[in-house]
Amino acid sequence: MSTGSLYLCAFIFLPLGLKESDSFWREDEQDWTSEKAWASEGFPIYRSLD
Repeated sequence: MSTGSLYLCAFIFLPLGLKESDSFWREDEQDWTSEKAWASEGFPIYRSLD
């Protein structure tokens, strides 16, 4: 486990810093990529940023 992995594990806590009025909390729940893949739905391919 590297230091970078610790930061990625802590990434899940970022939404807790958002206000209640933020769209993250107000919008409808959406399927994540693995759910879309399992259901044979289309999803965008993730690519690195330049």
